[in-house]
Amino acid sequence: MAFCTACGLSLNQQPQPVPHLLGPEQERRLISVLAVDLVGFAAAAQVLDVEDLHVAQREFFSLVAAAVLNADGTIAKRIGDAVVAVFGVPTAHENDAYRAVWAGLEIQAALAAGLLPGGRPMAARAGVVTGEALVFYEPGRDDPRVAGEVLSQAMAVQAAAPAGTVVVGAHTHRSTHAQVDYAPLPVPGHPQADTWRALGVKARPGQVADALPMVGREPELQLLVRGARRAMQERRGQVVTLVGTAGLGKSRLTRALAEHLDSPVTPTMVRWRVGQCPSYGEGVTYGALVQIVKAQAAILDSDSGAVARDKLDASVDGLLRSATPDVLAQTKERLAALLGLPGVRNDLTETVAASQAAWCRYLLALAEDAPTVLVLEDLHWADDAFLDFLRSIVDGATTVPLLVVGTARPELLERRADWVTGCGDAITITLTPLTDGEMVDLMAQILGPSALPEGLQRRLLDLVGGVPLYAEEYVRMLGDSGALAEGVQELLADLPLPDTVQGVLDSRLDLLTAAERSAVSAAAVVGETFWDGAVAAVADADRAEVLQCLEALERRAVIRRAAVSSVTGEQEFAFHHVLVRDAAYARIPRSLRVGQHRRCAQWLNSLSREDNLSREDNLAELQAHHRLTAQHLADELGLDSSPASTVEV
Repeated sequence: MAFCTACGLSLNQQPQPVPHLLGPEQERRLISVLAVDLVGFAAAAQVLDVEDLHVAQREFFSLVAAAVLNADGTIAKRIGDAVVAVFGVPTAHENDAYRAVWAGLEIQAALAAGLLPGGRPMAARAGVVTGEALVFYEPGRDDPRVAGEVLSQAMAVQAAAPAGTVVVGAHTHRSTHAQVDYAPLPVPGHPQADTWRALGVKARPGQVADALPMVGREPELQLLVRGARRAMQERRGQVVTLVGTAGLGKSRLTRALAEHLDSPVTPTMVRWRVGQCPSYGEGVTYGALVQIVKAQAAILDSDSGAVARDKLDASVDGLLRSATPDVLAQTKERLAALLGLPGVRNDLTETVAASQAAWCRYLLALAEDAPTVLVLEDLHWADDAFLDFLRSIVDGATTVPLLVVGTARPELLERRADWVTGCGDAITITLTPLTDGEMVDLMAQILGPSALPEGLQRRLLDLVGGVPLYAEEYVRMLGDSGALAEGVQELLADLPLPDTVQGVLDSRLDLLTAAERSAVSAAAVVGETFWDGAVAAVADADRAEVLQCLEALERRAVIRRAAVSSVTGEQEFAFHHVLVRDAAYARIPRSLRVGQHRRCAQWLNSLSREDNLSREDNLAELQAHHRLTAQHLADELGLDSSPASTVEV
């Protein structure tokens, strides 16, 4: 039969495919762009042989690509002898502007030591600009396409920069001045008011002192102190892992432990060594260990290879006084190889286990010589080999007072749930947001004698959600803009995201799967509170798949489920932090928001008034909000806003 004899439905009709929740096709992103161009290459091309010219170009491109990739950037395009790289796409970091400047300085340092074929010096100009761009994700293409004025601005800054320098725009300077030394360098004709020449790096991210005072956290500090005392009294290894999202004060808490151990109440002197697990650069696997060994041996970055080797040998001799000559020689050789010192004999028969045994011997000798605390920051960046190595150190510290303190974001335990499994002397401390009262105390300490207007203080408390870093960045942004001095109250309505906060939130969003990011974006359109049906409607996707993504986001603590839903038949959720919602919404291009707000209004209109009678006024208000938002966006963009394309209430 062609039709059903009961209802008349066509039996030949093909079922409609269920729409799947795919990743976003395009996003707005805050990125940093590094543009590098060789100086005098056109003149050199007139006199160089074509083969020599090709070799020089290839060496230049290879050198730039290596520096960019080491900083986790992406080569966007090559134009003649110029290269444009982007940072913050496809994965954002809270310090993308710093990474771009660092890569530029690395390129200039490498070029300063190189020569073009024929003995001609190789020099380049470099410019870094930070700004918003539109990012396109295309099927079958690994790297997204980037469009925006920020690319042209970077090329303009680079073109006007002196040879051998890295010049940055005002936005980049504002984001990185705490980590990079700068000198003002006006660039004629550049659209941005201020440009600056980067002189050198002050410190890698994470090495800059935290100016925030510690507020609250007394219970967590007492747990740390107890772990330290137990390690010293029982003379055996202890490991404490501080887990929390970025900005909750993990590093500040470890410094509070250092201050406590350095106080007169501590009965013994404690050796304190800090290493940070780098997220980029060469030799990242044992980068934190390199920092610890250099600090113990007093090796400076400016030391020559011979001086560094002498200092290392003296440190090993002083710690392993009872070791045999063979053990001493092996330990020195393996540590020298770890530090990358020249003249090291690389024996291919040496196994990784032999190297790790030598390194472990050195660290245990530290604790044997004096009670030692090893702080390993950003363990979420550490790979499995380094995590296993740390476990072996703690397991081997059976007779020495050694405390290992690791700081990490929750993704460490998602990736390595067995990180401390089986360690009898292990503690995991999860940091939670501060209370409103603690945040008020913190902001008062940051501001000093200044005081926030009550309305602005309440607005900030709602925004920062108990995260100390967010409070500091907002207060700093308001102070830099002069708003606090002038008492500008219109900021209450719309406080922009500080760059540092946006970078932290963007990096967290980029850890999600493509489907989860689409679900978060659709939820952000609905609002701070949302329902699974609304998210499915906005995303135009299968509701069951959407609910599965929302449950995954709940496990990741991005959103939370309400105990009782205010809409019948719907699962109700809310964002854990309003700024996550703001960051996710800011990524959506305005042209896409129009249709999404309209679909949300249609979904609200479809709800049964009988089942949701108590919500009728609120639902009408929500519909009006989404209709008006779509209308305003359509007017801004010149899109169709005829009645046929709007939603009836």
